[in-house]
Amino acid sequence: MKQLSIFLSIGFLILFAAPTCAQDEGTKTQVGGIRVGWNYSQYFNDGNPVVGTSDYSSFYAGFYRDNRIAQILRLGTGVEYYQNAAFTNDNNKRVLHYIGVPVYLKVKLGPVFALSGFEPSFKVGENYTVLGLEVDPPKKTNGFDAPFFLGAGVNIAIFTVELRYHWGTIDVFNSARSQYLQVGGAVSF
Repeated sequence: MKQLSIFLSIGFLILFAAPTCAQDEGTKTQVGGIRVGWNYSQYFNDGNPVVGTSDYSSFYAGFYRDNRIAQILRLGTGVEYYQNAAFTNDNNKRVLHYIGVPVYLKVKLGPVFALSGFEPSFKVGENYTVLGLEVDPPKKTNGFDAPFFLGAGVNIAIFTVELRYHWGTIDVFNSARSQYLQVGGAVSF
């Protein structure tokens, strides 16, 4: 619960630190909102999934702010909560909880956009389950990751649908790096 309070506080700071302009969307210099969706993750070692593990489905949620720096170019920031995991079956898994701070450039042509950036991510929790029982992991995972991502989406009025794929750049545990797909939506205000 404490982690959720910290996450919400950071999100509101990002959203309300600078006021959103009150012009129509074509002339706004800043747009902010809430982003949520599905997170599909796996850990890779030398380009291959970690032996004996399966993909993990979860969710992500966060806040974002886009600042226009040119007619078609935006600089975006935000804060997100997400989970990545590796598991062999439902009784054996390692779930990592992160707060990520995405920083990206977005090229927007009409309602369609493409984006690319990094998401420095800080581990805020870890669950390690063996034979259905939660135990302390024999070796803790790295507390930081900085995945690079590419994405695309479409914006219609205040609604956005987007897809982003992330590649972890730091070994998280046992020489494994995260990769995950996020598919979701956002509401701007």
